[in-house]
Amino acid sequence: ELFQDQVFCFTPRGRLIALPRGATPIDFAYALHTDIGDTCVGAKINGAIMPLVTQLRSGDEVEIIRDQNHLPPSNWETIAATGKARSAIRRAVRLAAQQRAHALGEHVLSVALEREGSTLDESESKALAEALGHPSKRDLLGAVGEGKVSTEELPAELAAVKGLRRRRHKKIDLPVAD
Repeated sequence: ELFQDQVFCFTPRGRLIALPRGATPIDFAYALHTDIGDTCVGAKINGAIMPLVTQLRSGDEVEIIRDQNHLPPSNWETIAATGKARSAIRRAVRLAAQQRAHALGEHVLSVALEREGSTLDESESKALAEALGHPSKRDLLGAVGEGKVSTEELPAELAAVKGLRRRRHKKIDLPVAD
């Protein structure tokens, strides 16, 4: 009766893991190590492959199935019972989004540079980032990838940093007929 609010599960090597009642294999994986939780794709409970939403019971032997290329989906946060697991899932989802935004920002910048027929060295990259209100090139690329820097701003500032004049169509005022 003393431990009614907890379940005690074992690793295949016999290590005892205490979890709150209602815990799932996701909580078990994150209790072992954050990297194990982040790369978890399945679980064997008492030798049988079971869904990750299965609630663990005291005495279960849990083996985590991993894939190094896997990242936790955001909906795992609703499945996890422990704060450690939910926090780690939020962190992993946030980092994955930042990496996607950075990669997209790099692509957009390379396309803009290609259109201008130009390249950027480190000092020019820093100057471009500062001109657009970002402390570093990495922050700038993330902002471009997230859409916080418009595709119209980037070429204009790029030209200013490179000391080039952008070719613009000259506006011609035509006489208005009365």
